[in-house]
Amino acid sequence: MLPMVVLSFAFSANTLEKVFLQLQWKHQFEFAGVYAAKEKGFYKDAGLDVDLIEFDGGTNIIDRVLHGDVTFGTTYSTLIYRYLKGDTLVMLANFFKQSPLVLVAQKEFKLPSDLRGKKVMVTDTTVNDAKLLMMFKKFNMEESDFTAIPPSFDLQDFIDKKVDAMTVFVTNETYQLDKKGVTYNVLDPSAYGVRFYDLNLFTSQKELREHPQRVAAFRNATIRGWKYALKHKDEIIRLILEKYNTQHKDYASLKYEADQIENMVLPKLYPVGSIDPKRVREIAQTYISLGILPPSTSLNLDRFIYNTVPDDIGLSAEESSYLNTKNVITYCADPDWLPLSAIVRNGHIGMDADYLSIISGKIGRPFHLIPTQNWNESLRFAREGKCDVLTLSMATPKRQEYLLFTNPLLNIPLVLVTGIDKGFYTNLLELSDKKIGIVKGYAYVELFKRMYPGIKLTEVDSVTKGMRMVAEGKLFGFIDNLITAGYLVQKEYVGTLKISAKFDENLVLGYGVQKSQPQLRSILNKTVATVNEETKQAIANRWTSIKIENGISHALLLKILLVILLVGLIIYYRYRQMRTEKRALEAISMIDPLTELFNRRKIDRMIESEVKRIKTKGCFSLILIDIDNFKNINDTYGHDVGDIVLKHFARILKTSVRNEDIAGRWGGEEFLVVCPDISKEKAEKFAERIRDTIENENFEKVLKVTASFGVAEYHRENIDNTPLIKRLDKALYDSKRDGKNRVTVAL
Repeated sequence: MLPMVVLSFAFSANTLEKVFLQLQWKHQFEFAGVYAAKEKGFYKDAGLDVDLIEFDGGTNIIDRVLHGDVTFGTTYSTLIYRYLKGDTLVMLANFFKQSPLVLVAQKEFKLPSDLRGKKVMVTDTTVNDAKLLMMFKKFNMEESDFTAIPPSFDLQDFIDKKVDAMTVFVTNETYQLDKKGVTYNVLDPSAYGVRFYDLNLFTSQKELREHPQRVAAFRNATIRGWKYALKHKDEIIRLILEKYNTQHKDYASLKYEADQIENMVLPKLYPVGSIDPKRVREIAQTYISLGILPPSTSLNLDRFIYNTVPDDIGLSAEESSYLNTKNVITYCADPDWLPLSAIVRNGHIGMDADYLSIISGKIGRPFHLIPTQNWNESLRFAREGKCDVLTLSMATPKRQEYLLFTNPLLNIPLVLVTGIDKGFYTNLLELSDKKIGIVKGYAYVELFKRMYPGIKLTEVDSVTKGMRMVAEGKLFGFIDNLITAGYLVQKEYVGTLKISAKFDENLVLGYGVQKSQPQLRSILNKTVATVNEETKQAIANRWTSIKIENGISHALLLKILLVILLVGLIIYYRYRQMRTEKRALEAISMIDPLTELFNRRKIDRMIESEVKRIKTKGCFSLILIDIDNFKNINDTYGHDVGDIVLKHFARILKTSVRNEDIAGRWGGEEFLVVCPDISKEKAEKFAERIRDTIENENFEKVLKVTASFGVAEYHRENIDNTPLIKRLDKALYDSKRDGKNRVTVAL
């Protein structure tokens, strides 16, 4: 029996992981984002129970994280210095784009150079005050040019003029000075081009290596908390006064701090929590120029700056921004479809789970399973928006009403399973009087009803139930994909069931994504494209290898192998029988070699066939599509890129059209879709969905592409004297004339 490997998901709704965050100072609005994340349930949503540890005045925060005493910490740009000195740290996010640390000087001192020979209260760690030292250096001053006074952290020393200047935070102490009517000058290093980061969220490389999903979840929940706090400052101030006011501040001082901090975060200019590697490198160069670090220091920051979007994925700014707002991606899966997918004790296993685990690691976001009882319930949950993603599903017109589908991940032949005593079938019309099972809600239910109207299809809740009904004689056969059918025959029904026929149709599986999240569809497309063939094969091998239990004789094993070989030979014979050399050559002549869609010759034949068909009943519609500004793409990026766009465009059409539609390349950058049995009104809605998909797709190199559409209907009872194609061309021309990227229906 195959091993049942249950993947553990740390983000179970029933279990919260305990983590500790060491703050760099005492409770105040400086940490509003983490208060919001904790109190509004953002950490809990991410599966985390977070303890916030207030600074005690003597703790070395970085050492505590490195030693594993706490999980995460916040600190100053000292973090960069420590990494460059060799400490294994990871900078997860930056919240203050400029440091609030400044010097306040007595009113007679207006420039840093005025403090030459004066008493300046600074911290006793040169690294911590590097931005101040750099400011002095710009005025040709060294640390020896003023008298450094150890900090008392008492603002009264400045008020009493015991010192000429002292370090303060503009988010707090300047408010106290103003409140007391003290006059002073602010000497801000940022005004002289010295820009240091502050309030940096970090962890150890060990934590990231051992708990990558936990790190991602904590980071994203914290960013979410900061976004909330900045939009609800008054609410968070009152929360601090109620639960976190260890410094006994009043509402007014916290309000002042909140307004100043928004100027530090600059949310309108930078994504909250973002890190600019260039800025980090500039800060590192400051340490070198001050002699704090040697000139030979390597500035390789690859392992230091947390990379939420790996370079090999190539996500756009919009897609990266989307991920920054997404703590956990929820999904629904088939609970009974091994080896592809199954839910066991609320855990997800199978090839599907393996792929999701890889994708999760690549994008730094955990996937959280929404358990369901059967596939039909998974479909319903997806339709109701209860899960972001419907995994391993096939695009159908009905599903495309509420889901966007990725490029295919798997393409598997469909087969028929029957009792071992039944024959092999090369013509499915032989099954016209047979009772055949198929899982309720599967994409091919309607297709098989149309293609094989004589087959008596019986919909069942799961593949397990369907196979059991065949074994018990309640069904003649059961239709499913080759991987699942072969797996279950080998695992449960050796000597009882067999694969008796292979259909021409394949199960084409990808991910269905909620229409409200087009960025996620694009992210999944790009991420799956980075999974190499070796990894894909390893996943397939893991779940489709034949495992022999103790006690099975070599004779039985030989029989199994002979049956498999016999089935393979029959399928191969049938394949050769149905596809003669003449038909193969004819098929090739009907395909456009670049896009692999049908060519104009094939489309012309289909239109002629449809015109003949509707002389007795029905109608059909045509959709003509032209890529907007395609000449500019070729002229700007070259014809090679133009070809890439055409291929990408063709893939979108392949996954968008119905099974009964014919999509082809009409010529150049024009494409045409023949849509049997739908009116122009339905064709217009269909075209609008395709237009929207194209507009929201990211194309390689070019990124954004749009298209214009013309729609025309051919109906036997209502046809004017204007040729169909001419009406179609006119509709497309109107779309182009009226601004492009639109759908126009021929009158």
